[in-house]
Amino acid sequence: MWRGFFYGLFVGARLEDSPSPKSYPQSMTPTNTTPNKKPSRRSIRLKGYDYRHPAGYFVTICVKDALCLFGEILDGQMELSNIGRIIDSEWLIVGESFQYVELDVYCLMPNHFHGILWLTHELPDGENDFDRAKLPSSDQLASPLQKRPRGARAGSLGAVLGRFKSTTTRRINKSGELR
Repeated sequence: MWRGFFYGLFVGARLEDSPSPKSYPQSMTPTNTTPNKKPSRRSIRLKGYDYRHPAGYFVTICVKDALCLFGEILDGQMELSNIGRIIDSEWLIVGESFQYVELDVYCLMPNHFHGILWLTHELPDGENDFDRAKLPSSDQLASPLQKRPRGARAGSLGAVLGRFKSTTTRRINKSGELR
């Protein structure tokens, strides 16, 4: 039931390189419509950019279908729901879980989340942010054509956000808040 909780992931480039939103070309907008009117998402990530590069990154994560699951705004203040409190606590854990991540300001809204995080240094080649022993051997991979485990590269912004999204989704599912 909770699958697909996070609808979109908007990851800005390095803060110092980010153009203003008005300067994005139409082809870089997050959602475009195809001829059959179904929305399709286009990547707004910089082609060829290594998101393991030490820099500050602005991130926005939206709830699927813009449902206001994180809380509500009452008298100008954000009142977090139980789900919002899970998001809040897991974001703080991200800063403690990765040796190369420092958190900056963040803001929870009823149906989305904004945050700035800093990757402070690149992991040396061959070093990972997870236990290498837990990876399957080549004879245990799902396909003989698969050369390495799927997922974001260790030390990348995608690895950090992937962990954040998966742990929050697991905790929310376990909490039973959406039943």
